[in-house]
Amino acid sequence: MSRVEDFKKLRKFPGGATGKTFLAEKLATKDICVLKSVDYLEEEDKKRADEAVAQMRRLDSRFTVHLIDTFVQNDELFMVLEYCPGRDLRNTIVELQKLPEKERIIVSCVGDCWIDDSDLKPANIFVMSDGSVRLDFGVSRNITGDEYGSVAGTKAYQGPEIYQLKKMDFGSDIFAVGLIVFQMLTGRHPYEGGSESATIERIKKGPAEKVPDWVSREMKELVEQMLDRIPSKRPSTRKIMDQETIRVYLKVYEDKERIIKEREKAKQEIIRLKDELAKANAKAAKIPIQDIPSSIRQISPIALINPPNIAHQVGNKIICTNSKTDESGVAFNPIISIGIVRFEGKFQDIGNEIFIGIIDADTFFNDDKWPNLNDHDFWKYTLSYQNDGDLAHKISNISSILPSFGDGQKVALEVNLSSSPRTLNFFVDDKQLPVQIINIPTAVRFWIDLDNKGSSFTITRFEILQSSSVKKIQGQKTLEWGKEWKQDEE
Repeated sequence: MSRVEDFKKLRKFPGGATGKTFLAEKLATKDICVLKSVDYLEEEDKKRADEAVAQMRRLDSRFTVHLIDTFVQNDELFMVLEYCPGRDLRNTIVELQKLPEKERIIVSCVGDCWIDDSDLKPANIFVMSDGSVRLDFGVSRNITGDEYGSVAGTKAYQGPEIYQLKKMDFGSDIFAVGLIVFQMLTGRHPYEGGSESATIERIKKGPAEKVPDWVSREMKELVEQMLDRIPSKRPSTRKIMDQETIRVYLKVYEDKERIIKEREKAKQEIIRLKDELAKANAKAAKIPIQDIPSSIRQISPIALINPPNIAHQVGNKIICTNSKTDESGVAFNPIISIGIVRFEGKFQDIGNEIFIGIIDADTFFNDDKWPNLNDHDFWKYTLSYQNDGDLAHKISNISSILPSFGDGQKVALEVNLSSSPRTLNFFVDDKQLPVQIINIPTAVRFWIDLDNKGSSFTITRFEILQSSSVKKIQGQKTLEWGKEWKQDEE
């Protein structure tokens, strides 16, 4: 169990009506965190603190400051919290006023869930460096009875019912969010009175300032409803989430979250493959030099086929079962991120057009979605060698720069991710072709595209090589990944 002595207090944060809060460093790991303490002596203190901890754990999500650990020492409950180095919303509100009006409307969508937080205010909303938002629930808890006046959050962000009826519920949080959104849009509190007491009097008596006319009608109506003096007339979270601007924001955020998760998944795959390769190299190092073969390890291909009805895998053979669609490619795991790897196979019943090439591992192929081959952005991250001899990359397509190939010929790609620069070379029937691609991505997959129902590709070699089979050949052309190529480069 942790103890206070396990942490070095770096500085104390100001404020904190219910406890003391410090920026701290955990001595064992050097991790920076927030150390918050609250009284834990009386039964009432214990109940209050336990409820707060239970609520933080229940509400833990990507939108909240994470609770890492708790421990009791010297009649105090200590909470170890994630440190959010971003600015709080007070700073962001000032910065927002420098943006054009329409952009302020977009940024003012601050989250997708609220609870009986009792301390919802700009100081407790953190804006991270990537623009995402974290809510600090701290020791938030449900407020009842006469407690409302002493332990509730900053009074300038409480609804009129709290002062008049001593009642706080879900609608009170909606009112607080309305205040915050109004302030993000305008830079002013809608009940600004020059002092906290004057502002509270305006909240009690009303009315709020009008939402500016430049705000869209839908957003204006929403903010006004959130600031309705009658809690039951304030909108539900579902209605708030149906607001068009917020839907757009959430779609962007969800797409961003998905990409982050996919990148992390690819990163873990790269780590796994590096570990496997390191073990293979260690094992190979124990073999006498005269016994080391040119290929130290066969790789088992795993085809990523989507939609599943376009093709199927039988051993090392991929067979096209449908006519060409906009999503007819097949990529192969594992991701290649280190060493020299050769990928070779034979096409049969080619039809009009087929590809073989590499694709940046950051372009994701998962179980439910394949990139659209008609999307120009897709081709930024791929390179393809077509059966007519064309090379395609980005928006470039160099015609007949390589020999064409047909049914039954062995076509091979060899990537060297240990060389500087990283390279890709092409082979047909074991003959090296006079084009080399340099500065390829740090992690790639091999991929093919089948055009004709019944056409197939059989993998004949998928190997990690001990040494490169690439030779210097006369008249070799060099093209760089990521650049636009011109036809006269052939």
